[in-house]
Amino acid sequence: MGAQRFFAFRQGKEADKLFWDAVRQAGDDDGNNGSTGTIAEKAGFILRSDKMFTLSEAKAFAVNDAEENNKWDHAFALTVKFDESDEVRGFLFYGYAPD
Repeated sequence: MGAQRFFAFRQGKEADKLFWDAVRQAGDDDGNNGSTGTIAEKAGFILRSDKMFTLSEAKAFAVNDAEENNKWDHAFALTVKFDESDEVRGFLFYGYAPD
């Protein structure tokens, strides 16, 4: 069994709720049999930085940082802000999951 990298952005301010919404949606879309390669396989998340990123900054950071994520670990997450403000826009969840 291998691993697949995934990225899931969700808009909103409640990271916990958004994470579980992303897990449910991925499960509905791809199943959750333990080997979908999606966020559906994750049991939680770890916020990887106290910094807030624009969405493009978050994606750039996540591409490299995802390599630190084991397919059996919790997903990683970053807080995403609107481009020119410090208002929370949402969260980018990412990492590797078994496929």
